Amino acid sequence: MRCRNYTWLNYSVGAGALSEPPITFCEERQLLLERVGEAVSQIIWLQSERIAAVARGEMDLSSLDDAIRDANAEKESRKQAFMAHVWEHGC
Repeated sequence: MRCRNYTWLNYSVGAGALSEPPITFCEERQLLLERVGEAVSQIIWLQSERIAAVARGEMDLSSLDDAIRDANAEKESRKQAFMAHVWEHGC
């Protein structure tokens, strides 16, 4: 099944030239991809916080470790949703 949530972007190259194949833009795909990016950004931020805590000499990092683990699980979930959409809709 092809994705129905897309916009066709048509263009031509040069005057009187044949049109290039249409490019599709799927808003849902873009939203899902942005959500993956947000999850990755959260992981990077948490890892930076963990590095800063180590540099400060903090000994108990379990709460940050738990947060990083949860953020990785969330990223994986969002990645799977993105991949499932692309697989199902072909966009």
